[in-house]
Amino acid sequence: MNPRILIGLFLGISAIHICHSDQLAYLDKPEAIRVAEDLKKREIMITYCSNCESDTLELWLVSHAEAHYTGHGSFFEVLLTARPLLRSHEALSATRVGNGADLTYAGSTDRKLRSIPLDLAYTYVLVDDEWVCAGKYFGLPCEVSLERFQL
Repeated sequence: MNPRILIGLFLGISAIHICHSDQLAYLDKPEAIRVAEDLKKREIMITYCSNCESDTLELWLVSHAEAHYTGHGSFFEVLLTARPLLRSHEALSATRVGNGADLTYAGSTDRKLRSIPLDLAYTYVLVDDEWVCAGKYFGLPCEVSLERFQL
């Protein structure tokens, strides 16, 4: 096969993968500020990539959230400052998340405050006793396998 075709296929597949892995990591400034203002008022949130084959679900105790310039073009991201509280024992498929995922307490040595850049497609906020994809909650376009669930 022609090397140019192979390179083109590789780059095309890579671009598709990148688009799905970072759907809502980079935002425009007003959106990033709006989201950060809401998130900093919350006590807890979950990070979990529902479009990944399997990922570890983590529950975070929120300390702070802010809009932060990425250094690329006019894009901003939301940085969460938080402590890990619970995490799944193992990586979970999206079908297992809402079906009684076993969670483990993050031990005292693992509860250090961290700064985490968020992808809102893979962040979940608590709304009326249900975890809702933050991207969907904030009305931002994203493709996820799991829009909402209960633990």
